[in-house]
Amino acid sequence: MPSPRYERMVARQDMLRRLLIPNTSPPTGNYKRVTKEKTFAYSLLMHAELESYIEDMVSEIADAAFALWRKNSSVTFPLACMVIYKEGGEVGFSENIFNIGKERKAESIVAVSKRHFDYRVKNNHGVRHKNICKLFMSIGFIPDPSEEALLNSLDGFGAKRGEYAHTSPDGKLLSETDPITEANEINVLIENMKGLDEAFVLYREKCGL
Repeated sequence: MPSPRYERMVARQDMLRRLLIPNTSPPTGNYKRVTKEKTFAYSLLMHAELESYIEDMVSEIADAAFALWRKNSSVTFPLACMVIYKEGGEVGFSENIFNIGKERKAESIVAVSKRHFDYRVKNNHGVRHKNICKLFMSIGFIPDPSEEALLNSLDGFGAKRGEYAHTSPDGKLLSETDPITEANEINVLIENMKGLDEAFVLYREKCGL
């Protein structure tokens, strides 16, 4: 069963497509400039939605792991990974077990690790493979190798988004962009995210979260 967050992403995709993408191609096959510009907007907004989906799913697992730690000091695998991938050097030991500095106590280290994780998510930009890898490793989530094609597709979509966002559309970009084809490709990408969504849900259950 899809996660509630995945269902919200699909609902937003449907709404944006109705607002920005025509139902059929014009008889001439030539779209107006405004239609092409709406297509660029659709791609940018869906990129943002995909990025937000991944960040939210990763954050939900991290938040649940941190909450369980605060409740009863349970150490789950996602929590351990957040500590492992904390920015900064070694913590080091205290010379007096009865007088451990606050910065060296386990409670403080875990809290700092969670803040580092939150900062990492907040400053994430895009769905390129390197971005996704950093977020997934932060909670110890390693997808099945069968998802490699999906991650490659997300990487390609992220690269295309960069072109749309940072390049003023020229004649070539405008002529090569077909609104319906573009929207259908995003539909396929969202549909293929179902497997990854299921993996997120199963991973959370496996970790007792």
